Amino acid sequence: MRLSPRAFNSHLSVMGQKFKWTRAYACPCIKTSSGAANQDCKVCFGRGRYWPGTPVDAIAGVATQKVQQAWTQSTLYEAGDTILSIPENSALYNAGQFDRILAMNTETQFSINLLAGTNDRLRTSIISIDRVFWLNTALTATIDGNLPAMDAAGNLTWPKGGGPPPKTVYSVSGKERDEFFVFMDDPNNRMEHMGARLPKRLVARRFDLFGR
Repeated sequence: MRLSPRAFNSHLSVMGQKFKWTRAYACPCIKTSSGAANQDCKVCFGRGRYWPGTPVDAIAGVATQKVQQAWTQSTLYEAGDTILSIPENSALYNAGQFDRILAMNTETQFSINLLAGTNDRLRTSIISIDRVFWLNTALTATIDGNLPAMDAAGNLTWPKGGGPPPKTVYSVSGKERDEFFVFMDDPNNRMEHMGARLPKRLVARRFDLFGR
């Protein structure tokens, strides 16, 4: 019996979901004394990895429930992990550790706190922002601000004013897409059968580990 990559590709192209893949690069900001990333770095923002390229469109399927359950029993499992099944004709087939994966068929709510003038930046997975507010000095009431503009890097600005005062903690809420990074190849992966490239499985971990 000879398995058919073409049949797998065709199946996943119909059943799969849309993703955007961005390659990861190690940032040279690491401290030679400890190997840790420099928290003041404006390239990787202290993550140790950065993703400068243009995201590439890709297709992948979500592995079966049986495969997902097997991973949850692993000592490496973290809540939110998912396993993707990637056809050999998808750009994601070449993905490596720490690469960024944005799920284009998802939409979830978010609400986080930022410090005005210090970290006015969101991840680029944001779809929309629907509220910005902070507390008055007496901590007795909320003050709603104007909605900010966001550039391609996720930096927030208030070109028309109405933003939070400097050094003020403020809340930002809205909608975003689920985002992951490649944690590792599935340990049970079998990528070839008699020379034919079979679908590849990757463990994808929520990007929250890298912060915003």
